[in-house]
Amino acid sequence: MAFVLGIIASLFLLAGCVDKDLSKKEAPEGSGDYFDFRTANKLTAEVKYDVPKGYEVFFEAYAEYPVDTINGRTVKKENLKPLFRGFTDENGEYSETVQVPTYVNEIYLYSASIAVPMVKTLEVSRGRSMVSRAGEDGYVHSTYPAGMKVIDGMTWNDKGVPSNLGGKKDISADGLIMLNATLKMDDSNVSDYIVKNSEANLNVIKDGATVDVVVINNSGNTRTNTVGYYYYPTNNPPQTAEEVQRIILFPNATFPEKGGLQLGDNVRLKYWDEVKQEWSETFPAGVTIGWFILAGGYDANNHTVVDVARGRSIGFSNTSLNTEQRSHTIIVRDPNTKVRYVGLEDQNFNSSPVYRDFIFSIDADDDHVEYNDGSMPDGKDMTDTDGDGVPDVDDEFPNDGSVAYSMTYEGTLAYEDIWPYQGDYDMNDMVVEYHIKHFLNKGNLLVRVEDSWTVKNVGAQLQSGFGYQYGFRKYKVGSMSVETTYPGQSRFAKDAKGLEYAQPNDATIILFDSALDVINAPEEQRTFTVKMTLNVPTKTNELELPPYNPFIIVNTNEGRGHEVHLPNYKPTDLMDTKLLHYGHDLSDPEKGIYFVSDNNFPFAIHIINESLDLKSKDEGKRIDVTYPQFSKWASSFGEENKEWYKHKK
Repeated sequence: MAFVLGIIASLFLLAGCVDKDLSKKEAPEGSGDYFDFRTANKLTAEVKYDVPKGYEVFFEAYAEYPVDTINGRTVKKENLKPLFRGFTDENGEYSETVQVPTYVNEIYLYSASIAVPMVKTLEVSRGRSMVSRAGEDGYVHSTYPAGMKVIDGMTWNDKGVPSNLGGKKDISADGLIMLNATLKMDDSNVSDYIVKNSEANLNVIKDGATVDVVVINNSGNTRTNTVGYYYYPTNNPPQTAEEVQRIILFPNATFPEKGGLQLGDNVRLKYWDEVKQEWSETFPAGVTIGWFILAGGYDANNHTVVDVARGRSIGFSNTSLNTEQRSHTIIVRDPNTKVRYVGLEDQNFNSSPVYRDFIFSIDADDDHVEYNDGSMPDGKDMTDTDGDGVPDVDDEFPNDGSVAYSMTYEGTLAYEDIWPYQGDYDMNDMVVEYHIKHFLNKGNLLVRVEDSWTVKNVGAQLQSGFGYQYGFRKYKVGSMSVETTYPGQSRFAKDAKGLEYAQPNDATIILFDSALDVINAPEEQRTFTVKMTLNVPTKTNELELPPYNPFIIVNTNEGRGHEVHLPNYKPTDLMDTKLLHYGHDLSDPEKGIYFVSDNNFPFAIHIINESLDLKSKDEGKRIDVTYPQFSKWASSFGEENKEWYKHKK
């Protein structure tokens, strides 16, 4: 359903008695655009991760930046509610219809998966990622500490991307899946792979060895670390850090947005030939190569590499060189390909390290080098307990093969029951809160739902019922039940599944037919939970995104046809269509206009993710009086005071 805005000629009139002899109103000329008073937009979310074919990424989208730095460690904020979440397909792509509050201008994608940025920003207005590579030119920076070297005159751009990157290398999807299974976003698995001294170092055993370091992962957007290497005679390892000549590989070893590195970027290591006084692309036998990470080594403001100082510690892969005598390095060996992945930890162990601050793989001639990791275990193959194709590490329901994750929706609905007349516009004739949970498989298809509806207030005297309609046909419902302790029964017939019997097409559920009776029942009896399983997994937008198409039925004691819906939501097939375009209503089905008044009042409002405090004591008090920011929100077509419902008088 499109989000349309138009011109409001006269938004508010004085409330008063209803003239039931009003003649029909004529439909306005032109496009019939109206402000539909929605607090959420429906958008198509297009997400693309640059990953190898077959590597599916689980991500979550938030309205605020989702990570913090605590004790030097990047951690996800607690108690955040995602706007949406899901899996990319085997090509790293996701395209689904989602619902986003109108006040949200930027969306932050978060993923704990190896090989993708932990946080990626989308700009809602453009519907595309704001993240971009920091150009292939502008490599003009070259300032670094006197105690370091760069390879063969290497420079870098503003983002710290080095000028000597090789062509992107293909990365194994299976290898990334193995790393995800081995290195969770906590320290539960890491201890087996922490090097004791120099197990992650590489020994050159034959002249002419070439060694490439390939970028695999950076854990987040907090520190801009510098990563490099050093080498020494295999038979004479360094005893102090001062003996090590540090050579910069990546001035800023960071993924977007604070850096520009990407999966598969690589640099060839070089050896300084003292005799020829030049760099060589090959290493001689008898040399061992080690690694270092300098925490916060890249000064993004000045585009320089800075040395160890307060808050900037350095970690070497030779544990004995580290000031705290603790390892900053792990090594994971792929059990199938034997590719080595080295992970570096930037912090000084103020909290439990996860060794994901920078991960790279080593690409070297096997007959020219040997590894020191013989005592280390292999990485772990993917565990998929329920066989649904989702690794347990990413599976919210690892023992249920039908579903992989869930998505929760919350909000409030408020109705005026005197439609098609304007009435007092207090919007508290019926107030219902919803808590909806969707259960989806790895293809982002809906498998089952749990819809909970709670009546919070009834400020009217008319006998009104409440129901809602999904956007698909009845036959797609496999099974359904309604759980409630409310003893009353609806007067409207149900079929064997519990759906409204008389509805010829779309699946419709009537929860109750007297809100007055419900609100007078004990509080615990005011909640109705619908549990439904679909016959075939279905796209979420085929249901209509929550809260679907909810409506009240006015004067249920007189019949079924008097429905009131959200603006521009179609009535059901049982609606008495003679009520459309009558009184103050300007519905025009041919133009897709429903339940909009002649002065652009809505007859129902949906507030996403929030409660709306409209109590019986507010009966007869216009909503723009109860919520003073409402008027400006409406008159600006929703461009101002987008969170008006958080500011009650």
